[in-house]
Amino acid sequence: VVITLSPILSGMADVSGRKLQLMKVFCYAGSLGCLGLYAFDPEHLEWSMSALFLANIGFWGSLGFYNAFLPEIAPPEEHDKLSATGFAMGYIGSVLLLVICLALILIAGDFMTPWTFVLVGIWWFAWAQPTFRKLPSNPSKVPLQHKLIANGFKELRQVARELSGRKELVRYLWAFFILSMSLQTIMLMASSFGIKEVLLKDNELIVAIIAVQVLAIPGAFFVSWASSKLGNIPTLIGCILVWSLVCVYTYYFVQDVNGFYLAAGIIGFLMGGTQSLNRSTYSKMLP
Repeated sequence: VVITLSPILSGMADVSGRKLQLMKVFCYAGSLGCLGLYAFDPEHLEWSMSALFLANIGFWGSLGFYNAFLPEIAPPEEHDKLSATGFAMGYIGSVLLLVICLALILIAGDFMTPWTFVLVGIWWFAWAQPTFRKLPSNPSKVPLQHKLIANGFKELRQVARELSGRKELVRYLWAFFILSMSLQTIMLMASSFGIKEVLLKDNELIVAIIAVQVLAIPGAFFVSWASSKLGNIPTLIGCILVWSLVCVYTYYFVQDVNGFYLAAGIIGFLMGGTQSLNRSTYSKMLP
């Protein structure tokens, strides 16, 4: 759904100057989906999964518009550091909320588990408000147009024509497609690997998740620093090599909790930096 909606909505955002408004729509949809998870019931799985579906659409859909603000709020020489700071702040927030939710469950018992989803939804909605107040709304002063959908498709065709003449940008997008697919697979499957292959207990998995989030904070700044010394593309190549080595190490050598913690630590350190540098590199390449 996100893959289908994002291109046309981004085209509509460009021709209408309503990028901030569309980001709000996805953000609030995701927040509502989190609130809906309070009523998750395995006996009615289809209805329950609709809340998870909405939360994911809200998250992934809002990110495209969120990322697109980077070149509008900072000059190219600040993109790497600002992108890294954004990811670091995100991981700080996620660790803080995770610790709060865990503390509530430990104090009040499993009764609090559904309420943590309500807290996530409120947290997401509330902390978005300073962002929505500060980000520029329609900075190019584009007038609201009629036939918005048709003009959105026209904008997409224009972007496609411009891309066809910029080979380095096309190559970067294909590379990003493959890299992103790989990183998402590792991050989404890591917990399943830990549970099924290493036989992690719940508390051990929670420790690993917190460690990953915490290590992502210095990792984002380290990769930003490395890019200032080596350049963006060489730094990304170095990150990819380390990611590949972690996969090989995990496949052949991780058989216990300590081995899993080591792999998770390296993944955490690289996770924020690789993602933030991908974003800032692309923003620098845009005409």
